[in-house]
Amino acid sequence: MSEILATKKLRTIRPGRGVVTIPEFFERSVREYANHVIFRKRAKNGADFDTYTYEEAGRIVRRLARVFVETFGLKPGMHAAVIGDNRPEWAFAYFAIQWAGAVVVPVDARLTPTEIRHILDHGEVVLIVAQDRYIGDLLDMKDTIPTLKYIVSMDPYPDEPSVPVLADLVEHAPGEMDRVPRELDDLAVILYTSGTTGSSKGVMLTHRNIASNVDDIYAFMDYGPGDMFFSVLPIHHSFENTAGFLGPIYGGATITFSRSILRPREMRADMLDTRPTFFLAVPLLFEKIVAGIFREVKRAPAPRRAMFQVLWNLSKLTGGKLGATLFKPVRAKLGLDRLKLIVSG
Repeated sequence: MSEILATKKLRTIRPGRGVVTIPEFFERSVREYANHVIFRKRAKNGADFDTYTYEEAGRIVRRLARVFVETFGLKPGMHAAVIGDNRPEWAFAYFAIQWAGAVVVPVDARLTPTEIRHILDHGEVVLIVAQDRYIGDLLDMKDTIPTLKYIVSMDPYPDEPSVPVLADLVEHAPGEMDRVPRELDDLAVILYTSGTTGSSKGVMLTHRNIASNVDDIYAFMDYGPGDMFFSVLPIHHSFENTAGFLGPIYGGATITFSRSILRPREMRADMLDTRPTFFLAVPLLFEKIVAGIFREVKRAPAPRRAMFQVLWNLSKLTGGKLGATLFKPVRAKLGLDRLKLIVSG
């Protein structure tokens, strides 16, 4: 990213914070933004949001890491995987693995069992933290993957009570632990490709690879405590993981995890209740949002359709300069009235 930014001669708005390892900058953020909210996710009742502060997240990570190390024998350099939807538990597992000095293998939640098995086997994964819907398949494949010793569920799993549950591990942990020191050039993540040209291949990323990008994001984007990022893209993906997950945490912002990118009504409801200041997505999603706006306009009464057309023409005549003012009511209905920046990647 540094090379790309240099080529385009973009201007930084503030100095970076210095490139340090992932667990180091997580520890710094927990310390500096302790009372600010780090994660929000729609509660199971569908009405409220479960929230966690930076201080709470730090405590959970330190306790979970201790279990990984003392109970499961996770050692620096070992590989541990995470699979599931965008949610706080995914984040806790990710940082706990890093805290223990191990290497994270983020697994695409949309893969088939055969594809998942390939990654766990090829990646020499010893531990996986997974959402409950994957547990059955993981138990079936465990005996055929030589390195895989431990499966942890993000949710209670009554079909197999012996599978440890993340929340229980945190609650009954013998205490917290200090982070295991790592160097910037140590391996941090193995990110597997989509496998469109054959079996997926593991891309080896160091702490420096990732943290230098995160530091660039901080230097070029004006965000901090009080800002809200809306996380809808799959969290395992490099774009979302770097810019929509690690980046916000680096600067003390809050992340709201959308329930689903596949259920537009739920996503829209979450966005309305979040009113994000930063929204990262892919072109296709933005195209769908714009198409949805125009569908609503077509169904509107004639006076409203005419008014929208007038505003649209005025916006085009001014090169979009009046767009923010003219379409504020439209953005408010989508929960996008507080937006500072949309990032398409």
